[in-house]
Amino acid sequence: MASTRRREGNPAVAPRAPFISKCANLLTVAPGDAYKALADPTRRQILKLLREGDLPAGAIAEQFEITWPSISRHLAVLHGAGLVTATRRGQRVVYSLTTSVLVDIVTELADMTRLNTPPRAATGRPARARRALRAPGAEA
Repeated sequence: MASTRRREGNPAVAPRAPFISKCANLLTVAPGDAYKALADPTRRQILKLLREGDLPAGAIAEQFEITWPSISRHLAVLHGAGLVTATRRGQRVVYSLTTSVLVDIVTELADMTRLNTPPRAATGRPARARRALRAPGAEA
């Protein structure tokens, strides 16, 4: 029976590259990732903190009454969604807000609200309002 596991000295079986795979996952940001990241109130609070300026991870963690691994996970989700950047400064990791992603989200939401507005005629009134102004019993 042939095994798909890598065997030493067998060049026909390609080695697995979990590290490269994990890095590739961080480089691709799915469109819904930012929305999922914003769905959590703790992550929104982290973004509010970063609005005032860059902060090291420890300073962010001090603002919450949850465990450090939980904060670390929230920061990883925000980073994966492209909402924050992480920069190593010595032994610290300093997080910064990425406003371009937030601008894209706001623009997309504004476009969605325009899709749901009723069309306007030359009168400048919505179609619903024009129908209400017609005489009762009048046909369209």
